[in-house]
Order: sequence, then C-alpha cells, then structure tokens
Amino acid sequence: MLNLIRKDFIVMRSSLGLIPLYFVIFSIVLISNTMSAYFLVAVYTAFTTLMMSTGADVKNDNHAFLITMPMNRAQMVKSKYATALLYTGVAAIACYIFYTIVRYVKPSLGMPAYSMGQFLASIGISLVFVSIYLPLFYWLSKKGMAIINTVFMILLIGLTPFINIGAYLMRKQNVGSIDNTSVALIGLGVVLLFIASYFLAKYLFNRKDL
Repeated sequence: MLNLIRKDFIVMRSSLGLIPLYFVIFSIVLISNTMSAYFLVAVYTAFTTLMMSTGADVKNDNHAFLITMPMNRAQMVKSKYATALLYTGVAAIACYIFYTIVRYVKPSLGMPAYSMGQFLASIGISLVFVSIYLPLFYWLSKKGMAIINTVFMILLIGLTPFINIGAYLMRKQNVGSIDNTSVALIGLGVVLLFIASYFLAKYLFNRKDL
C-alpha cells in the first residue's frame, strides 16, 4: 500500500507546487477577515489536495492500469483514504504553525490563540467531507467528477460564512470550549463515518466495471 500512496504524489508531481500557493492564498483571505474561522484554511487545503489527487487518477486513467497489477481493489481504496488522512493531518499542522507565526510576527492583528478545538475542528470537518466525497469518486469516477468537484467547492464556500459567524460569536461571547464528553462523541461519530465511508467506497469500486 505504501507504493500506492507514493503513486499519488508521483502523479501530482507537476502540480505539487500549487498546494503551498493555495495554502498561502486561503490564509491571506481568511486572516484578513476578523470574523474568519482560521482553521478553515486547513480544510480548504486538504480538500483541494484530495481533489487534485483524484483528478490526476481520472486524467491518467490510473484505475484501469492498477487493476492489471498484482493488487486488489480494496488496497487501492485503502491507500486513497490513507492519503486523505495524510493531507488532512499535514494541512492541519501547517495551518497551526502558519497561524502561530503570523500571530507572533503581527501582534497588531489582535488574533486570538489557535486553540486545540480549532485544530480538531479542521480535522473533523475535513474528514466529514472526505467521507462523503470518496464514495462518490469511486462510484462515478470519469462520468461525473467535474460536477462533483464543482458541487463540493460550492458547498465548502457556502458553509464558510456560517462557520465564520459561529466562530466569531463564540469568541465575542467568550464561550468556553466544548466539554470533553461532547468532543469525544463528535470525534467518535466522525471516525465511524470515515470507516463506514471506506467500506461503502470499497463496495462501490468492487462493483464497478473499468
């Protein structure tokens, strides 16, 4: 499976340089707005990277080639979920580091500390979108990926104002962090959704003729 994960980065080699650029653009846009939920930078970056990865698979018709190799479809699906986890984790950490540096270098911006709740929220939201997106990718692949990518980007952009307003109001009202029980339940729900998504994607991909 490690070779399949490595394959994702190889096929995106020509466009990997765009990911840091997207990250910086997302950061500038959100940091310049005092109402922004800055952790959304991680969500946008992780999901954009995933769409670039699936787009490269479709463009190069990678699935049709990979099924001729000595590997099963479950491994192919599992590797894609593994890379999605990797994108999510790296984007969340990069967002935290970038935010902390900007806050230190530019204290005049009055940016609040980047909390653990924001860090976990970026991971949770990313995984929810991944859990919905990947089964659709393995179901439709070439036939509808352009439409799916457009719909998901619209959803991300459309949800942003609601998340921003909610985060802003919580800061203004000095609302404390969610209790540990709620965090654990939400986290468990996200993990279960992610696992269920994997089995659904594997089922859909196994039934698909390439």
